[in-house]
Order: sequence, then C-alpha cells, then structure tokens
Amino acid sequence: MWAETFRIRVTDIGALLAAIAALIELTAKAKDEIQGLDGVDTSLMLQPIAQVEAALSRTNLEANWDNFKSSLDDKTMYGLRLCADMTARRSAVRSIDHKEIETLLEAVETLQGELLEAQLPADLKEYLSAELAKIREALILYRIRGTAGLENVLRRIAGGWLYEGSQLKQVASDTLAQNYLHRFSRIVISLEKMVSIAKGLKELVAPVIAKFLPSGD
Repeated sequence: MWAETFRIRVTDIGALLAAIAALIELTAKAKDEIQGLDGVDTSLMLQPIAQVEAALSRTNLEANWDNFKSSLDDKTMYGLRLCADMTARRSAVRSIDHKEIETLLEAVETLQGELLEAQLPADLKEYLSAELAKIREALILYRIRGTAGLENVLRRIAGGWLYEGSQLKQVASDTLAQNYLHRFSRIVISLEKMVSIAKGLKELVAPVIAKFLPSGD
C-alpha cells in the first residue's frame, strides 16, 4: 500500500522509507502550526496529530496494512480535516491541481525511460537522469512537502545550469542531445509555472535555461 500510494517500486525500500520520513516531518510541522494558532483549543486539535504520530512510530513495511489503518479511525480523520482547514487559512499558497502533477509526472517518467537507451554523452545522460529522479520524487511527495519540495528542485536545477551552463551549451550542439535537453527544459519550465502560479511569484529558472540552451522545439 505504501508503494502504491507513492508510486514507488515495492523493492525500492530506500525511497519508501524516505516517503515515510517525509510524513513524519509533516506531522511535526503540523504540530508547530497548530500550536501557533490563536483563539482555538490547540489541545483538542493536537489529539488527531498524536494518533498519526503513534501510527507512524509503529510503521513496519512488512506488517499488514490494517495494522496502520486501524490507528486512523473516522474520528481521527475528521479531526485532521478540521486541522487542515484551520491551518490552510493562514497560507497564501494555492494548491496545484492533482491532474497537473500527474501529467508532468508521466512526462518525467517517459523521458526517464527513453534515456536508458539513448546514445548520449555519459555526463549528460548522468546529469539528466539524476535531475529527473529528483523532479519525480518532488512530484510524488507534493502531497506531503507541497510547493517547498518543488522549489528546492528548481533551485538545484537553476544552480546546476549556471554552474554547468557552458558545458551543457557545448553538448547541445549535438542534435540528439539538444532534443533531450529541450524536452527536459520543457518539464522544468512546466514545473516552474506550477509553482509560480501557486505562490504568485515570477519565473526565475526559465530565463537561466534560455541563456544556455538554443531555441527550438
């Protein structure tokens, strides 16, 4: 169930543990936000969070899913919805539509699959594979980390293009390499547009990419 929830291979234990760790971090963040609320009984609102903490502390990837699910009864889930409603009122960030996340995730996974057989320079192939993996992880964990996880990936990519820009520009002179770089850049630009709209910010990564990558489809 954990693997299905996060679209992670059952055998990828490291990724599964990372996803569960992100949930634990989110629980701690939720507690902090609730304790910072004014005019509400925070002790009542923290009760469902305590249930989640208890459930996560007993997480065992080999155990039956019912062992985890039994800790999240209707009362707990209702309490979590109330907490979510109260804390959401303090945030100016808009949610990104799940379908947009799924569409971009499919594009990332398609390019990842094609890279396996692509005849590209080893350095470029390694770079694209690593960055696509990070984008995929951020998209999968969007429901947990929100736009913060997506922003971290964008910062990493912007820094990478500035650091490796001249080398990437050289590699892009090859037609096949240029094609893959353009497809990768479209994924990055789509990701940045999502974050920009959600947070009401200007796009910053797209101009960096345009500086080093020749224009084209």
